[in-house]
Amino acid sequence: MIAGQRICLDALECLTFPGGERCTPFWPIEQITGFERREVRRHVRALSRKGLAEYFRGLTTEQGDFAGAGYSITKAGLGEWQRMRFEEAIDEVRSTPVPPAAKPDGQINDVPPPPSHATGRHAVKE
Repeated sequence: MIAGQRICLDALECLTFPGGERCTPFWPIEQITGFERREVRRHVRALSRKGLAEYFRGLTTEQGDFAGAGYSITKAGLGEWQRMRFEEAIDEVRSTPVPPAAKPDGQINDVPPPPSHATGRHAVKE
């Protein structure tokens, strides 16, 4: 999937629900992505051909007014979006440096070991 489609899928995930429960026309996607209308149209229609978005027409508002047509993410699209987020999280974890292993003397990252005997309130009585 190309970058523009990924970005538009992100926008659809934010704006819509699967099954046409909530749909959106192109202009909110344009505002979120910063893409021009023709780019949004191309990317969203490509997502629709892949089964990741679905086109609905004859939409109405909650008040019963005519709202035109729009797209919503599909269940497959939501699954793909979750997979992409998971892969990004895995890549982030893999790119995070791992702290060095403990040294033979028990020190980690040059932190001195605790004293051999406790003092104060929790002193060990011998």
